[in-house]
This record gives sequence, C-alpha cells and structure tokens, in this order.
Amino acid sequence: MKPHFFLASAICAILLTGTIAPADELMLPLIPENQLRTIFEFAPDDGLKMAACDGSRTFTCTYIWGAPDEDDALRIELGAKPDGKRLYVIAARAARASDFDRVLAVYKDAVPVADLGVQAVWSEKRGQLSILTADNKVIHVNTDMTQSDDQKAAAITIANLVLATP
Repeated sequence: MKPHFFLASAICAILLTGTIAPADELMLPLIPENQLRTIFEFAPDDGLKMAACDGSRTFTCTYIWGAPDEDDALRIELGAKPDGKRLYVIAARAARASDFDRVLAVYKDAVPVADLGVQAVWSEKRGQLSILTADNKVIHVNTDMTQSDDQKAAAITIANLVLATP
C-alpha cells in the first residue's frame, strides 16, 4: 500500500469524526528501536531511519526502518521521508463514541478485534487497526510490511503499547 493513500484515508476518516482535540492532548509515546525490533522483522543491516511524532490537528508517529540508502539524506533534505518499511500511529479525539461509525464507513473489509479499547477493527486491505478508546480517542495503527509478516499481530502489539501509556 502506498503511504500517501493510507495517510489520506486516515486523515479523511479522522476529519469525519467531528471535533478534534489539540495535538498536545493526544500525545503518543515514541517507541524505541529495541522494542520495535522485538515486534517487527529487521534484516541484519536494517536500522531505524526515522522515529518522529508530531502534529497539529492530529498526532502522528512515523517509524521507518531498513537498510542504509545513499538517497535517504537527500530525501530528508528535500522534506521527504527515507525509504523503508513503515509504521504509522495516528491519534485524534472524536466528539462522541458514535462518530467511530463514520470512521468505519471507509472500511469495506473491517473485521472486529476483541479486547482492544471500546471497539476495534482490522482492515487487511489497508494493513490498519483502528481503535476507539473509552475517552473517545481514535487511534489508527498502520503497518506497511511484506505479506510474510503478520501485520495484524504487530498492529495489535503496537496498539497495546500505546493504550498502556497514560
């Protein structure tokens, strides 16, 4: 899946939820590389190329890893992201719990995920887990991995880390 497609879809879904909280209210923890290595497969030469959290209307953490690439420095200098496998974690606040239904409307293959927030769904097509928390926070975990990786399990592990952080 193309990262720009995911981001456009996630932002659209988030905007459909109505009120969005200030980003500082939605802070997400930055996951350290050693923890990412226990969840995702890193090749021997792979390193974490980018780990950054920011946002104004939504709060987004982006993680990119892979083998060193001589073009990465130029990409970053030009304002682009380095090449590699990607993980995105996005948070926004819904005005009310029922707004999550509008988030779900963009999923054609939503599969419920038990024991995660108030409500959670997995989209295989998008490689994305979306969660509604008790305080109406909407969290999207998107994994951009190869078919051999277990995207759903990785997304659930990341979601549990995020939800366990106060």
